[in-house]
Amino acid sequence: MVAAAVVVGPARAHRCVGDCDGSDTISIAELVNGVRILLNQVDLDTCFQFDADLDNRVSVNELLVAVNNAFSFCGHGVPPESESLASGP
Repeated sequence: MVAAAVVVGPARAHRCVGDCDGSDTISIAELVNGVRILLNQVDLDTCFQFDADLDNRVSVNELLVAVNNAFSFCGHGVPPESESLASGP
């Protein structure tokens, strides 16, 4: 029997491009962080969620997707809190 070791990087599930904290919303601070990653001022590991195509860098297109996600509340159309209030108890 042969055993193989697999080295895996950090988990990078992309629920919403630019949503660094998993809140389903994108703050100005998160967008600024994305710009700083793009400009190589901070490392990508500060927010892997900007790397939508998993090429280990942030492109202008990925940053634009994050901005669009910020306005659409990650595709929900309303803030997550409002969505849960609208559905009732």
